[in-house]
Amino acid sequence: MKEAIALVDAGKDIKAKRSNTVEVPDDLTKAMRRYKGATAAFRRLTPGKQREYAEHIASAKRDATKQRRIEKVLPMIAAGAGLHDKYRNC
Repeated sequence: MKEAIALVDAGKDIKAKRSNTVEVPDDLTKAMRRYKGATAAFRRLTPGKQREYAEHIASAKRDATKQRRIEKVLPMIAAGAGLHDKYRNC
């Protein structure tokens, strides 16, 4: 605790280390290859938005749910929109 206070008093900025690599589920990768323009649009998204999509698909427990989610997000990916963009400017 004292070490953290000393670092703050010294003016040192501590940033969390975050990996910029996103592990895209195989199902999503295969679906993006079939959907025109989705792969290129996915690469243009920020790492945070890519992570949102990857986690959304990976969190599905059943294959039917996973496929339904993939069908829903592919047009959004192709349009360059993030998963939760509609809530960002409320």
